[in-house]
Amino acid sequence: PPDSPASVSKWRRTLKDRYKIIDTEVLGEGASATVYKGLDTEQCRNVAVKLYKSAPGDTSGLDAFIHSIQVFEAIFKDKGKEKKARMTECSVKTESSQRQSFNVSDEAMVQAVTVLERDTGRAASKASQDSAVIITKNTKEFVEVLDVRDCFVQLLDWSKTEDGEPGLDAQDDCLFLIFEIGDESLADMLSSKGEEGSTLSTDELRKLHWTLVSIVWGLHALGFVHLDIKPKNVIRFDGGSEPTWKLIDLDGAVPTGSVQKLEGLTFTPEYMPPELAQALLANIVNPGSPTSKKTPTLTVSRLMDVWSVGMCALEGVFLQPVLRPFYENWLEESGSERKFFEWLGDIEGEAIVSGDMKDHVRGIDQDMADLLEGMLTRNPSTRLSIGECLEHKWFLKLREKATDELRTEIVRRSQMPKEDLSKLSGFKSSACGVM
Repeated sequence: PPDSPASVSKWRRTLKDRYKIIDTEVLGEGASATVYKGLDTEQCRNVAVKLYKSAPGDTSGLDAFIHSIQVFEAIFKDKGKEKKARMTECSVKTESSQRQSFNVSDEAMVQAVTVLERDTGRAASKASQDSAVIITKNTKEFVEVLDVRDCFVQLLDWSKTEDGEPGLDAQDDCLFLIFEIGDESLADMLSSKGEEGSTLSTDELRKLHWTLVSIVWGLHALGFVHLDIKPKNVIRFDGGSEPTWKLIDLDGAVPTGSVQKLEGLTFTPEYMPPELAQALLANIVNPGSPTSKKTPTLTVSRLMDVWSVGMCALEGVFLQPVLRPFYENWLEESGSERKFFEWLGDIEGEAIVSGDMKDHVRGIDQDMADLLEGMLTRNPSTRLSIGECLEHKWFLKLREKATDELRTEIVRRSQMPKEDLSKLSGFKSSACGVM
């Protein structure tokens, strides 16, 4: 429940005469910003307040702020078209608390199907053309209408200049974003399970893995790669008819296939893919000359997120970060990340899921083991794509359930008057539902 406005004495700062925050209520901190728990005094609800750091001559905070706004605009953009009675309509709250209708853009819909077709085509090159036809037939109708925006944290408000543009706030002279606040991170949930000495059941693991894959699918369908997917960035939201898991911290999300400077990438060693470790290692071994015009770069790929979400999925089995002991021990021994980068970046090295770990995972479920092994293949050329993950037999039960829900809803809406159809929100499957 939200904190009572009567207890405002504990709040130390107010933004826009509306959002109260306290410095000791830190929810998270990164290189460019700190996230605090806050209170929206107008709506009487708790919120997350992201304050960006600033220093004379340092534009990193402003750059991250603007980039985050651009990513959210791409996800929740209104093309200005008239409302259509289509399954892809949804509505979100603006900072003025009015309902505003957004349509998934035609580009996003084409991108979603294109991602699927590329992934299934890639699967066909490793199997047969028939398998690609089957995959597309069973899933294309679902992908074409699935509104994935419930998989991302909702941006409620942001700092604005005197002209009303995103930027240094004219009233408070700082950069900030206001988000809906979640209830528990996946990292905390898994840690609690471990401390209790309990484990996730096979069905719970299947639902968790489906949720993780669906979230990444949604981001990729919109044309972005996250690069820092980890349990701390996946948050459960208990509002609404049922709890939902959402991806937060989109500051580092970048367009698929774009060339990015290594120094500007956000990542966590225990979850980063081998190809990123290779690039970082190359920069350590052969650092660019201070006078060189060439800046170390990396072409980002959707397959990088597949590895990261695979590590999250594996953590669901063991209830702890699987690669953290390797990273921390080698860092303590050598005082450098180089040994870890060398080990992780060796695409010919031993598989992550191998030995006793492989036996344990296969002992739980063969299909689950097959998925995890495919996601955590060191060589990206043979790693499962996100489309192949979505279509994996490990998720057959959940996929059939989601498709049945879709078809039932389509029939229901086909029998409704047009005036009622225009008031409906988009189709919401159990893609990002709680376990």
